[in-house]
Amino acid sequence: MTHVLRSSHIEKLGVAEVQRILAKSRTIFRATSTDDVGIDGFLELVEDGAATGIIAGVQIKSGQSFVDEAGIRFTFKADREHFGYWARCSFPVIGIVFSPDHEKSVWFDLTSLSTDSRITNGPYSINLEYSDGTAFTPLNFTLTIKQIIYKYAHQRRSLFQIRQLMQPQQKKAALIVPSIEVGSEKEEAWYELIQVFLGFSSTDEEAADAGYRLSWYFPSVSDKLQQKLKEHLSQIDDFLLVRTLRVIHNLIENNAEPAAELIIDLLSYMPEISIRIGKLLKEHKLSSAYIEGAIQTIEVIEQKPRNDLRSLFVNSHF
Repeated sequence: MTHVLRSSHIEKLGVAEVQRILAKSRTIFRATSTDDVGIDGFLELVEDGAATGIIAGVQIKSGQSFVDEAGIRFTFKADREHFGYWARCSFPVIGIVFSPDHEKSVWFDLTSLSTDSRITNGPYSINLEYSDGTAFTPLNFTLTIKQIIYKYAHQRRSLFQIRQLMQPQQKKAALIVPSIEVGSEKEEAWYELIQVFLGFSSTDEEAADAGYRLSWYFPSVSDKLQQKLKEHLSQIDDFLLVRTLRVIHNLIENNAEPAAELIIDLLSYMPEISIRIGKLLKEHKLSSAYIEGAIQTIEVIEQKPRNDLRSLFVNSHF
């Protein structure tokens, strides 16, 4: 007779509890089926009934070994390797401890807790008392946990901004920009995004949307796909570089600075990009409206102010 370990049932109860709470919160949850590396599933926030692309990892601890007899004191137990892993994740990670006997759970902000000090010195077990604020409930998820996830998701645009880019006021043929799930290696979709971002016939809106997706998913794709993007970026000519700087300017003007920073991140993979932008400025290949955005791009890449460029190129236009 085949026997199933009791611990397996207890783990499934924890996953089921998280699914229940998130379903009540109208949030997508996808449990992982791979070996445990510190993430038991991914949740995706929903806005106005549409998936946003904003995800968070979830690590679930289930069982009475994580809670005292009274069901008040909960303990999240991990180790140095796991805290180091959560610190490296490009997405926020939420921890859940569930007590099947007491039928209640608490939540932890593992991203915030994965500090350099903790990784180096511990402690690797964290105690938390059950309360109205620490309970993992639909109300707390909606009022508190979602806001924490949004805080960490600073490198993205709102659903409204994405819709504005994909549906500009001037009617045009709709472009279907492929999506890539975090961690996937769908080469065809990745290459399509590169073609849209660097295509001569792509509009500024299309290039902005494709560039945003490329930069957002870059840390999660394979080395092969990363290298392929870098190869294409190294071949950008002045025409495409000027268009990209114009895209950055437009994003900044529309209060989408985080999205602009993502596009700048892509440019940082280009060889001697600061020198190339400086050359465009010196050769007056940029419209005066885009000069400030170009200088800000150099500042972000070099991580230092370039007021010398403003003195040369901005002030001279006034």
